[in-house]
Amino acid sequence: MAMLKNLTRGSEITPFVSLVQRETPRQVMVAALDGTRYLQSIGRPQTDYQLTAYVQPDGRNALDQAWWACDLLEVRVKRGTFRGRITAVTYGPRMAKDWYQATVTLAEEEE
Repeated sequence: MAMLKNLTRGSEITPFVSLVQRETPRQVMVAALDGTRYLQSIGRPQTDYQLTAYVQPDGRNALDQAWWACDLLEVRVKRGTFRGRITAVTYGPRMAKDWYQATVTLAEEEE
């Protein structure tokens, strides 16, 4: 069962969540005097998670508080359990029965 949980505060935010994992390589580009460009990848790619969560006003407040306080969040989906801290949150317009679609970006947190 899917679940978005705030581990720092020990509270559940919403069971309606999906997750997409993204990896962004860290690259350095250097241009030589003759105009040739050299790329170098450094370390392992930066991993972040793009979440789509459906929350009511209490869940929206919980997400905002977690973002402001840099709380550690845990997302459980079929593929596994992922942990991270919020780097961005956007909300869609209010939907029926006072629900909101939240798009959340989490920076991966090492266990």
